[in-house]
Amino acid sequence: MIRKISISTVLFLIVILISAFFMISTNFGPPPGDFPDEIVVGSILPLSGPMETYGIEIKRGIDMAVSDINEQGGIKGTPLSVEYFDNLGNPNMALFALKKFAEKGVPVIIGPVSSTTALTIAPYAEEEKVVIISPAATNPNLSEYKDYFFRTISSDIYQGKGMAKVLPTMYPDVQSAAVLYLNNDYGRELKNSFVTWFPKAGGHIVLIESYEPREKSYSELIDKIIYTKPDAVVLIGTVEDAGIILKEAENNGVNVKWFCSEGLVNDELPDSVGKYSEGIAGLMQSSQVQSKSFIKRYESEYGTGINWPVSYGYDTMAIVSEAISAGGYKGPEISSALKRIRYLGLCGPKVFDENGDIPPAFDIMRIENGKWQRVKWNQIVFSDEEDEED
Repeated sequence: MIRKISISTVLFLIVILISAFFMISTNFGPPPGDFPDEIVVGSILPLSGPMETYGIEIKRGIDMAVSDINEQGGIKGTPLSVEYFDNLGNPNMALFALKKFAEKGVPVIIGPVSSTTALTIAPYAEEEKVVIISPAATNPNLSEYKDYFFRTISSDIYQGKGMAKVLPTMYPDVQSAAVLYLNNDYGRELKNSFVTWFPKAGGHIVLIESYEPREKSYSELIDKIIYTKPDAVVLIGTVEDAGIILKEAENNGVNVKWFCSEGLVNDELPDSVGKYSEGIAGLMQSSQVQSKSFIKRYESEYGTGINWPVSYGYDTMAIVSEAISAGGYKGPEISSALKRIRYLGLCGPKVFDENGDIPPAFDIMRIENGKWQRVKWNQIVFSDEEDEED
């Protein structure tokens, strides 16, 4: 395990422990003014189309949180509801939805999933003073919209560093790597971070190739892997495309270590790929649900195991509720309250920095017996000093 913790990190952890003492969050002062008869939160998610797996599971988490909040009396006695818009994973449809929410006076929106979509709508959200809080968008450039864009998942800058350090730690015989990445804002930035940091961890890159989503075949990528003979392949993308790539790799006898980004840490991947997926490893934003009762409740309600988008959706909705309760039902008030939030959620603490980002912590994952399993939980894989070097 790589674990270098600086003094500043220790101080941060102390703050988290103090906040945990208050159970879930901190009250920030006197209650805000009157709320409307119903508090409406908007949500822009891909509920159909190629990214629907993520959108549907985030929605389930949000719905469970809303149910819990309303059972406890709502937000300061006011019932809470969520109005969903299915953007099909399309950035322009998301922008249309954001404008409609702004016209209706909805001050806060949960979503979107993809970084490309988030980058499309963030400038307009800042202009209209509508808070966007995403459980899934990880592109580093989103940190520029620090007043009205927040996220409950950490930036790709950190994940790329973590992947670069964990890969040779898990597999000491790995010296070379190929990188296959989805050609979008998420894939490019995560690739950039990994490629920067893997050589610093002692490895070298033999192949960097992008791919387009929803292709019927990725045989050219497989041919290049066979030709360059890497010890490992780092695969960055979504489950649908990765399943095709891995099946074609199996059919062509590719025998390498596979290491995945968080977008592939979903049991749909081993379900679709089968035995060839055994032993595939990856890095996931810390997402282990500590509440056994919540896991049982989810499995009972939806008849399936829990994946990370569920807990991230739940925590994001709970954080929005806390911010409205503490600050009020206007965009600037919610933004200000979010920056003071100290929240201990289903899968760990969430504290926003000055850019609306949260500090990184990761789960190290591996497919065993057809399911993603945690090898290590809540790992800090680099120090603050390394951040300063970047």
